[in-house]
Amino acid sequence: MEDSVLKRKNGGIFANYAYLYRELFRADQRNIWLILMRMAGTVAEACLLVWLPKLLVELVTEGAEPGRLVGSVAGVCALLFLARMSSSCSLPLKNQCLRLRHILEEKVLRQLCTTAYSNLEDPAYRGKIERAKELYHHWSRDACVCIMESVMWITNVLKFLILGGILVTLHPMVVVLMLVGSLIQQQAGQRQVRWTKKNRGQWEILERKIQYISGLTCDFGSAKDQRLYATEEWLLPKCSRYMEERGRWNRKELRRKLAAELVSRGAFLLEQAAIYWILIRGVLAGQILGDEFAMYVAAALSMSSTIFQLGSGIGKLRESMLSIADYREVVGELGRGVKERTAGTPGDVGETGAVGVLRPGEKGHGDGELRPGVKGHEAGGLRSGVKERAAGTPGDVGETGAVGVLRPGEKGHRTGTPGRGEGPDAAAAPLPPLTGAPSITFSHVSYSYPGAEKCAVSGIDLQIRAGERIAVVGLNGAGKTTLVKLLCGMYRPTEGQLSIGGIPSGNWEPEAYYRMFSVAFQDYVVMPGTIAENVACCGAEQMDRDRVRRSLEEAGLGETVEALPQGMDTRIPKSMFREGRNLSGGETQKLLLARAIYRDAPILILDEPTAALDAIAENELYQSYGRLTENRTSVYISHRLASTRFCDRILMMEEGRIVEEGSHEELMEKKGAYYRLFRIQSHYYQNDRSEEFSSQLDPSWEVSGYVGG
Repeated sequence: MEDSVLKRKNGGIFANYAYLYRELFRADQRNIWLILMRMAGTVAEACLLVWLPKLLVELVTEGAEPGRLVGSVAGVCALLFLARMSSSCSLPLKNQCLRLRHILEEKVLRQLCTTAYSNLEDPAYRGKIERAKELYHHWSRDACVCIMESVMWITNVLKFLILGGILVTLHPMVVVLMLVGSLIQQQAGQRQVRWTKKNRGQWEILERKIQYISGLTCDFGSAKDQRLYATEEWLLPKCSRYMEERGRWNRKELRRKLAAELVSRGAFLLEQAAIYWILIRGVLAGQILGDEFAMYVAAALSMSSTIFQLGSGIGKLRESMLSIADYREVVGELGRGVKERTAGTPGDVGETGAVGVLRPGEKGHGDGELRPGVKGHEAGGLRSGVKERAAGTPGDVGETGAVGVLRPGEKGHRTGTPGRGEGPDAAAAPLPPLTGAPSITFSHVSYSYPGAEKCAVSGIDLQIRAGERIAVVGLNGAGKTTLVKLLCGMYRPTEGQLSIGGIPSGNWEPEAYYRMFSVAFQDYVVMPGTIAENVACCGAEQMDRDRVRRSLEEAGLGETVEALPQGMDTRIPKSMFREGRNLSGGETQKLLLARAIYRDAPILILDEPTAALDAIAENELYQSYGRLTENRTSVYISHRLASTRFCDRILMMEEGRIVEEGSHEELMEKKGAYYRLFRIQSHYYQNDRSEEFSSQLDPSWEVSGYVGG
């Protein structure tokens, strides 16, 4: 059942191996000749080894002179040498297969960077990714093994046909017996592969747990906790239990492999016994001469080996085919995810659930108001942006907020004049600007995680004015992070519509949409490379080093970086580079802020930007916030309510809804949820903490229950 479903879904063994060979030949067309030479040399060698005994017996029985005998043997040996050299093309072919592994891995990595963010949070999807990795990581069935084994199997098929043609002259039943034996061996292998396909999900879960614990144990970041809390006493036993359970599955799989092998070997022995009985009977009847007997024996021995390799090889091919099928399935899903977002939205759908499309009469449709990157924009839009983004150049906006990818020195760089893209349509017309910081509109937006019964955010109706500074606060699980991910295009709303600058987010191309955001997330990632590369998110050839330096200074990290021996060319982290350096938590947070500053996008989002900063650095950030948000629409998330007072408007969230909004003064006057939370936090800094105030606190608003996120 599983096998038939897999065949219908991915085209079966021939379609999967055809895909792999297309990738191999696309990488280098000379691989075709390497494969043909390898196959021709192996087949020629087998034929010569069958013919050589017949030749020797024939020469001896004819009483040939020693010189002729030696010359004939030397000639055959020379041909064998040439055939062996031709078959040695497997060495450069293996090297090409290793190159193919790298191509396949890069293909998955590139597409993983563009798949829907929600896919990466799905355990089932991550399991598919792990199975796809087997095609370039698994020691026994990666792309190199698949190619070499399939080439060998096809070669054995050719040998089978040639040797079968020789043996059919002995008796037609010889070939029939071999075909029956091969069929029995194939069925035994299929049964075992079907069982593996059906049950492999059971041990993949265990392998992920083992890999997670192993990776955590080897992680430098967790080394302190491991020593202080003796994690080896309770964490490693868990890993041992998972390994023991994985071992039980290994033994089950081994038993089924042994059973399949036993059936295969039994069929092989019966087949060979029948062939030798026919051969001996022919000799006794005088129907086979001496030189023919030698040839048939050599052919039978070679056929025995060929039949065995065909029988065992088909099982290996089908097992390896699972890796190819899983890879194709994942790549196909990733491709559909990209198309879905390109055809629809980087993160939302309309109120009806349909992807938004510009229609005549709608704002932005052929009326001169299309922004760069909006679908239907014929002057460069996404195409130019994607091309430059691929080259590593970050998105930029001028003082007017125009979205575009501008390099230092180009017309429009930081001058308010929109730059011109370099895509295929770049010469059509200047890019129309997105004037000023954009407005943001949430219209009845709701989102629920897959499988969740309750919406993470529900019925959000919010209008953020162009250039407005918004703060989002609330208890843990209130929906703040989900709201920001919806805004950034990480998720699609389950209901409702999100618009940027009056244009539905579904009408923006993904790359152009993402370029509108400068974001410093709380769960940060430091890229392996130099500090400058981490700020600019591009290679040294594309970055503006002066701009990197200014961004580091504005983020408060300039002096620290300048004091390093290699300055902004210092590599991070130390675990990746021997001469590298590890940044502290506060320095890392400043680095992320510098990255957001360098990007210079019209929408700035800061998620807990002061969580790892000391009081002085935090105060410096507050003082510079006005300058950082100038000409931008900004969203600031923090669990420290005192840090939100400089924002124009504060949104208080509870259970996925915005329950209060207004300035700090307005919310304090309401004496609602924001007021209570602010009083809880602030009273610990007051000298006159009174028991009367503490006794009146609602237990549900204890500080210990509040965590930003």
